[in-house]
Amino acid sequence: MKNKICCFHGKKVFSLFMAAVLLCSAVQLGIFAQDETRDIIEFYVSPDGSDSGKGTAEDPFETIAAARDAVRAAKEGFSGDITVYLREGRYYQESALEFTAEDSGSDDCTVTYKSYEGETAIIDGAVALDVSKFTKPADDDAVAARIKDATAKENVLVYDLSGLNINYDEQSAVYYDGNRALEARYPNDGYVLGFAECDSSAKTFYDVSNVVGTWTEPIGVKVIGMFEIDWSSSEGTISSYDPATNRVGLSTKSLVKSNGRYYYSGVIEELDAVGEYYIDAATEKLYFYAPADYMDIGIGISSCKEAVVKADVNNYTFDGIIIEGGCDDNIRITGNDNCIKNSKIRCCGDKNVSVNGFRNTLYNNEISHSGGTGIEVLGGDSINLIPSKTLVDNNEIHDFGEIYRVYNGAMYVEGIGFTITHNEMYRGPHTSFSNIACEMLFENNYIHDVCYEAGDAGAIYEGGWSANGNIYRNNLFKDIVNKLSIYYNPNCYYNDDAGGGKTFVSNIIINVDGQGVACGGGRDNVITDNILINAGFGYDQRAYYPGTGPNAGWQPNQARFDVEGASGLWAGLVPWNSPAWGRIDQTPAYAREFWSILYPWTMLLKTTNVVDLEDNYVPYAFGNSIVRNNILGGSGVSYNISNQTEKHITYRDNISDISPEDIFVDYEGGDYTVREDSNIYNLIPGLKACDMSTVGIQPVD
Repeated sequence: MKNKICCFHGKKVFSLFMAAVLLCSAVQLGIFAQDETRDIIEFYVSPDGSDSGKGTAEDPFETIAAARDAVRAAKEGFSGDITVYLREGRYYQESALEFTAEDSGSDDCTVTYKSYEGETAIIDGAVALDVSKFTKPADDDAVAARIKDATAKENVLVYDLSGLNINYDEQSAVYYDGNRALEARYPNDGYVLGFAECDSSAKTFYDVSNVVGTWTEPIGVKVIGMFEIDWSSSEGTISSYDPATNRVGLSTKSLVKSNGRYYYSGVIEELDAVGEYYIDAATEKLYFYAPADYMDIGIGISSCKEAVVKADVNNYTFDGIIIEGGCDDNIRITGNDNCIKNSKIRCCGDKNVSVNGFRNTLYNNEISHSGGTGIEVLGGDSINLIPSKTLVDNNEIHDFGEIYRVYNGAMYVEGIGFTITHNEMYRGPHTSFSNIACEMLFENNYIHDVCYEAGDAGAIYEGGWSANGNIYRNNLFKDIVNKLSIYYNPNCYYNDDAGGGKTFVSNIIINVDGQGVACGGGRDNVITDNILINAGFGYDQRAYYPGTGPNAGWQPNQARFDVEGASGLWAGLVPWNSPAWGRIDQTPAYAREFWSILYPWTMLLKTTNVVDLEDNYVPYAFGNSIVRNNILGGSGVSYNISNQTEKHITYRDNISDISPEDIFVDYEGGDYTVREDSNIYNLIPGLKACDMSTVGIQPVD
């Protein structure tokens, strides 16, 4: 039995004296069994409450901020659990809901904010629109008259935004029913592929789509895409248009190249699909092609800057809450022993979740419609090799990189010592997982339908030497396919730039445009027991020293294991964009005793650094790399191991040309359980195939 204690805002009735009395009475009456029960304090919040209320179930607070202040007062001297129940409804945050160090819990006093059982609380950074105020545009509405599509013109609704205190900047966005509305654009999906008749110096091009000339006001229209290279985003505005030549001028900081790609955004004439919108800042009107059930759903415009929830705390839990609508991020937590679970975090301009610290947990959440990265995970001490022990488990992460479409995946991880398990990550235009963390376990995850706009990328992307000790084990990867055929083919696991110290074992990879496994050189990599179907395998010769042979000069910076340089061995010990990146005085880890214990091979780099082979100086680069017991199935795929690399690694017992039907229970039906009677176990004795029963999101009790 637990002892329930109610605290009242503004009246510190639960004094230290009363706490002592209650606890002593409880012990005397035998209420508590030792180490089995804890005191409980409960507060209640409801949109129908009042901040002058008592915070009880019968007299709840109106705002979460009021409950936060009550918790702050109540936890002084208290040992037990404090829970704030959020009743059904929407809690609008015009600015960030902030929790600071003085709000922190402790090992003796945990703090939880959760939706009341059977109800859903929404912490919303978007201004909610009253759907009854949507109307048909007036007959003399000159803006609506510019819509070209006849069906859209009949169905588009207008909303007067004046007086709602909304800043119509680049970060504002419209959300409806948990989805991101699209600013009216051309084309509706994808890009115009290539700047036709491009003049790179003048930054002009021919409008091959013949749409710019149909707009009343083309100057100032946004142009967004990748103007110069596949893995770098670009943006600009139309600065000129010559109807006689049909040439468009761009104002942009990017280069404009003939093989770039782009789309036009913020064009009222192109409002022609359900879910598109246009905001006319001059008249403060929203034009929205709403779904048919718009009267029954929530519609809002993001307004809260930086983060909807910002917490610098320890021992906090957010449970079963919807957090949405941030112009930038939705929730940022810095601290230790915090948890976000059973929640939906969605619809933001940048990151949905950012967590930084030790022993944090993200469990059983749905993270969706991120403008940038779904989840950013930071923590640990990379120099002193103290692991974060943060756990990311059983989360569904989808529709990420919706605005910032390059290198913004389901997750970005930086630091040391994380466990990433049982997550499903899908629907992203570029990578799904970017990593510069070390000593990480990535296991039992399911990644699919990513990199569909990417070329030189990977569903998992890491490289260099900042990610030693990582293990990728028992994961399923599927459909890593670029829909833009004129660009390069994306990879699945992409260990770039001579990255080493990685373990990639017992994974299943199905249907990849590029390589299922792509290693850009690198040493001490263990790649074994993987099954690749319609996906190739590559391990190139990066890390060669400059020499006299045919590969002279190949990747000299990566080859030297430069300790002090910006591309050196320890460069990743501080963030890559930090002024201290690559400075040995800021990364004093090399040659310390604990590094020599965890990474003994680092002590050899100065003394046993090169092997002379055929007059090509080859560094001790490939070390103990092993490529063994892997299987290639399907047609047209092969092992592409460079001759130089193969001489310096253990490469054996790899097979190919196996039919997928001979491997899986039901390949065509999507059951990738490896058959117990599959011949692959005869061909590779001791093969440790992926156990599909543990892959992906697991049932919650």
